[in-house]
Amino acid sequence: MSANGNRIINDLILPTILFTSAGFFGWAVRGTYGYGAIPGSTFAACCFAITWYLLSKRCTVASERRRYGLGWSIFGIICAIGLNGMHGWMMYQQWDKGIFPMTPGPALSIDPAIGYIWWFIAAVPWTGTGALLLGWSGAKKRYSWRAWVLRIGLGIGGLFAALGFREIFPQLVLPNYILGIYSDLGSCFGCREALEDTGTALAFFGLFAGFLAFEIIQKDWTNVKLALIIGVTTALWWMLFQASNIQHYAWRFFEASAGVGIGVGFGLAFYFCNKTVPIKESGNAGMTQHHNAERLVGVYLALTIALVYALNQALYAIIWAAVGTELDFIPEISIPLVVCGMGLWVMLAIRSIKRPENPGASSAPKDTNIILYLVPYTILRACGFIVTLAEDGFTGIGMEFSVFYILLAAADLVVVYAIKNAKNP
Repeated sequence: MSANGNRIINDLILPTILFTSAGFFGWAVRGTYGYGAIPGSTFAACCFAITWYLLSKRCTVASERRRYGLGWSIFGIICAIGLNGMHGWMMYQQWDKGIFPMTPGPALSIDPAIGYIWWFIAAVPWTGTGALLLGWSGAKKRYSWRAWVLRIGLGIGGLFAALGFREIFPQLVLPNYILGIYSDLGSCFGCREALEDTGTALAFFGLFAGFLAFEIIQKDWTNVKLALIIGVTTALWWMLFQASNIQHYAWRFFEASAGVGIGVGFGLAFYFCNKTVPIKESGNAGMTQHHNAERLVGVYLALTIALVYALNQALYAIIWAAVGTELDFIPEISIPLVVCGMGLWVMLAIRSIKRPENPGASSAPKDTNIILYLVPYTILRACGFIVTLAEDGFTGIGMEFSVFYILLAAADLVVVYAIKNAKNP
């Protein structure tokens, strides 16, 4: 097979299979018992992060690297996509059906296009911001502190500019604003939800736009392309599946399909933006001064926090299912998990300090990189099975999704084996 054919298989088809599997599983679990909002998005983000890192460490020859292959990529993806879990989107899936709920009163009509516009505004930064932070890990030059102040300042400025726009022009942002329904929020459920959902979406979109503006100013077009491919692909996919009304059968069907769309975006971005290049051309100039920090914070600490969080929520789900209601903080579960997690991280830190990272070593697939994928993968899958069966039991949709998760896991292992044993062209 030609070198181009090999690259399509190894850098597009196989990675996209892994990313879409990660998305289907991670986003289907998102929203179940214990995995709403930030916990659920952090769970799904961890699935994408370990997949990206594994694939980015696979190169054709020892003298090559991938631009976005540093450990900071894990930290960036988990942090950005996880925090975007603050988004609410239940209003949009009613607006795109032409319905504006006025509980307890009768619903008002609304142009369905407004719902789809808000799906786009919410979806682009949800994953696009993660792509931008991923891009930071692959900076091609070392930025001064002034440049970092500008980068962060543009993001924060974009956030407040977007919120300010709603304050100045609420009639352009809030559906049915001209009817005066927002004057009595206590009696208008849809109005309260509209204010909350649009505010969160605009804040994150403004933050994303500000960060993107910095990359445009710096003319780092690969970072721009990376963010837009993942963000826009996610948005268009979500809009398409909302139009298909797949959630009519079960809301988790839409959640799973939404995750597949994110996976497609990551797969395309990996192929078009994260190519193998000679080490001297691989970038990373701004983020490679402290290789131990990259390993300790970017990889070990980020994964430790995400996995402890996932285990904590899974155990909570078991208790919530048993008592029939969601409880507040349970110290008997959370404190031991945090102590054990931090203890493990300290052990890894000591080991890493004694055996520092060698930046000149080959980045071809190693057992350590496979382990950094398989261990978190196993923990995440176990948590996913726990919450799925705790919420739905061993019948109906819970069993159907559990069986499909097993099939996906089998396919993932086959793909990982193929990646690990891929021959150089």
